[in-house]
Amino acid sequence: MNPVNLATQRRADVPDSDALNISGDQAAGSGQKWGQKNMEQIWVRVRARLRAAMGEDVFTSWFARLELEEIVDDLAHLSVPTRFLCSWVQSHYASPILEAFSAENAKIKRLHFTVRVNGQARPRLVAQSEASAIPQVVQPSPKASAAANPPSAGRGNVLTGSIVDPKMTFDNFVPGMANEMALGVARQVASAAASNTVAYNPVYVHSSVGLGKSHLLNAIAWAAGAANSSLQIVYLTADHFMYHFIT
Repeated sequence: MNPVNLATQRRADVPDSDALNISGDQAAGSGQKWGQKNMEQIWVRVRARLRAAMGEDVFTSWFARLELEEIVDDLAHLSVPTRFLCSWVQSHYASPILEAFSAENAKIKRLHFTVRVNGQARPRLVAQSEASAIPQVVQPSPKASAAANPPSAGRGNVLTGSIVDPKMTFDNFVPGMANEMALGVARQVASAAASNTVAYNPVYVHSSVGLGKSHLLNAIAWAAGAANSSLQIVYLTADHFMYHFIT
């Protein structure tokens, strides 16, 4: 397979469409189309693989509106409703998507992305439950989910986003010389938010992996909600934010 070609190309049959040709060959063209049933089965399992590999937040943000239009020879044609989403998916997730397709059928070696005309899609290909498409993916039981996320005034009024973790609070944060400034600022942000005022807006927390960024942000949301239950708090990932921002 040739290197990934990120060049944008145009299709005459789809106005204002963006294309990614993984193999570097011409994306559009006539050939042998795959059967509908075969495509349905592959697409369900590809989505299940992506959901398991990327996690629910990333999958919902970037793959929920990705649709398989057709497969011709070794080329899978995919579509999304917006130009931004098309550019983002092909720039950041083309390789994982192709790997998922290839894992299901080694004959699929290329991808072609387009923007759906007027955002309108064909009927979505669904042959079976995606949750059961890959048996290894285990969903938590309702009982376990309830135990992990108990009702609490400390969560405030949480809108769409990730669940605030009651274990990641200021009380459980391990302070030190390297993080004392970040901890102090985080406490001030939470205190100000609880009193409906603003401090250090916006706040950026930067560090290497595993040094407490998520813990501090989670602690801000938890502490502010605990002090003022009328607050509306949204705690979400950057990918999820981008998804809501563009839609």
